[in-house]
Amino acid sequence: MHGAGGGRPIKHGRYSRVLKKSGLASHYDEAVEDRNLFDLKEPIALLEACLQRTTERVADRDTPDFRKRCLDLFEAAQQALKDGDSAGMSSNLKVLGQLLRDGVSEDRAIDQLSDQADKLARRIEGAWRIHLDKTQVFNRSQMVSLLGQFMEFVRMEAGGVVASRIQSKLVALLSVAHREQIEGHKGENGDEEE
Repeated sequence: MHGAGGGRPIKHGRYSRVLKKSGLASHYDEAVEDRNLFDLKEPIALLEACLQRTTERVADRDTPDFRKRCLDLFEAAQQALKDGDSAGMSSNLKVLGQLLRDGVSEDRAIDQLSDQADKLARRIEGAWRIHLDKTQVFNRSQMVSLLGQFMEFVRMEAGGVVASRIQSKLVALLSVAHREQIEGHKGENGDEEE
């Protein structure tokens, strides 16, 4: 654990210099320690809230681009006023007034709505993919239980001698597979064999 109240400060790592300079170190530490970091429920809920707000804005023809354009025109009018440029101020206020009266085009608002919906759909699709992957994987205890049931069936049908030979071969196969899996993880992590 790193950071204030949580142990030593960040001294190394991929982002350590940037995190120190940006003031993000405490947020980074919280994220690293967050057990629900990969839970997509909250980000998807946040995107849904954004989508709802964008939907409301579309109804009002109010988008972030519209607000920025209005602010730019307002600031240009203010600057023209400071500079004593009445024609520039009048021109900017006229354009601002027209923009406020007309609002943004429906196509622009719909594009922003569809972008938000697309983001949400990608997150939901990813969440479902993760969920389905988790449901299609046997954990170790399920595998042991299944193999135990299989061996009990072999014992009942073929007898103890055959069951013992099959069990020995299964143990040997599983040991090799387990060793290969461990070696594969070492290669993925860049660890060298000892």
